[in-house]
Amino acid sequence: MKIEDQAVASASRGCPYSGLGSQYRAFEHEGVHEFLARARQEEPVFYSPEIDYWVVTRREDVVAVMRHPDRFSASTTLEPVTPFPEELSRFLRENDFTIEPVQSNTDRPKHTRIRMAAGQFLNAKRYASYYPQIKEMIERDVAALKGREQIDLIADLAYELPARIVFLLLGIPDVDPRQIKRWGFNRAALTWGRTPRAHDGRGAGSE
Repeated sequence: MKIEDQAVASASRGCPYSGLGSQYRAFEHEGVHEFLARARQEEPVFYSPEIDYWVVTRREDVVAVMRHPDRFSASTTLEPVTPFPEELSRFLRENDFTIEPVQSNTDRPKHTRIRMAAGQFLNAKRYASYYPQIKEMIERDVAALKGREQIDLIADLAYELPARIVFLLLGIPDVDPRQIKRWGFNRAALTWGRTPRAHDGRGAGSE
């Protein structure tokens, strides 16, 4: 059967997906690993009404998507998963807060131009030149743990280190990593989370 004939046949029978996506809770962590394991077996690509996106769960399918940018656009990568409340959108517009597309949310040819420019200073050779400084940074952090009977590897070592290294690569060695992480978390939540009013349905003027 031709592809177009299959599409017509599927349409005549109704929506071709099973509806597993209606059970997907994108903003809840509890049980997510078990759910995605089930999805990989039963419905590896499913539509989620909650976020209005298709979810791809198998690694080989994700790789296929990444390798075919002409078929799968990256232009919506940084768009908010849930729409901003109108008062927030108005505030951003009135105060000239605009988002210029970057490498991660552009398609070719702009993506290629940005990638070529970034590659001039974000590359293996440049990273290697920072090895002594990064090594010293890690050794200093590890030394600070000496003598302690109990440590939390995330809180005491791994939490701040990535932020410090990233800003070292950007030429900014003196930063407050925990403040940077807070800002980063807030920015990520603005894109991939839900604002309080979007979460609980309250309208303008609510606290």
